[in-house]
Amino acid sequence: MKTPGSETVLWSLPQDEITGAEIRRFSMAESDFTVFFRDGSWARLTSSPSGARDIVALLDRSPLGAGSDLMAPQA
Repeated sequence: MKTPGSETVLWSLPQDEITGAEIRRFSMAESDFTVFFRDGSWARLTSSPSGARDIVALLDRSPLGAGSDLMAPQA
């Protein structure tokens, strides 16, 4: 059992540094998602399917989808 307040923050940043999020197409359970950051970096994360959808809905503030060009072939 966890003691309230015993969780350690490993990393944090201002929310305006997050440019969006999306569920990954290859994720059959729709539980894998990517978070995109202002500096062009990104992180792939996994949650439950409903958790992933909730997180992406909260973070994806980009009208075109922040990572829509991340997996596109490079010219």
